[in-house]
Amino acid sequence: MGNCSRYDAPTADAPWLDHTVAWLRDGGPAALTSAPYGLSPMDVARLEWWPQQDPRLHVARGTGWYGFTTTQVVVWRYDILGDVEPARRDAPAFLQADV
Repeated sequence: MGNCSRYDAPTADAPWLDHTVAWLRDGGPAALTSAPYGLSPMDVARLEWWPQQDPRLHVARGTGWYGFTTTQVVVWRYDILGDVEPARRDAPAFLQADV
């Protein structure tokens, strides 16, 4: 599988891996969330590419959690987490961060 890192050598994934958080389940990788300030057509194509490489990977987009102009990207292992719902602006108030 290809290199996927925000800070290593430049990769096709670097632009959408801004403000990245890795999530573990039982000590193993389960999901990545990021909050880029935008997604180019190349970013969208790359996010569509990952599930083609590994059918266990799913991708979703939601409301950015890092700032007002960010977009949330979630890439997760469906076999580990099942369905994942990205953040959305109309979430109940107790789920929203104070900004």
